[in-house]
Amino acid sequence: MEDIRRLADYLIFINRGQMIGEFEKDKLAQQYKRFWMAEDLPPVSIPGEIERKGLRTVTSNSPIEAEAYFLKEGINWHAEEYLDLEEVVTYLLK
Repeated sequence: MEDIRRLADYLIFINRGQMIGEFEKDKLAQQYKRFWMAEDLPPVSIPGEIERKGLRTVTSNSPIEAEAYFLKEGINWHAEEYLDLEEVVTYLLK
């Protein structure tokens, strides 16, 4: 993975013979964000939700839309982080 970070600007993902997409490496990492909520999440899907751990951690591949949803619904979060490239690749290849 370190070689990819150092050498590649664009990534093309192919899974089981199907092209998933072509991505600019730096932008790809900014499209996935994990949020730690200050309160339990409602039992509805969050925009871009790709994983939920428990009632207070959610990962989204649409972080801008997810944040807008949280603000509109009055849902508070206390921490957030962009995923590292290796974790993003894992999600893309699922």
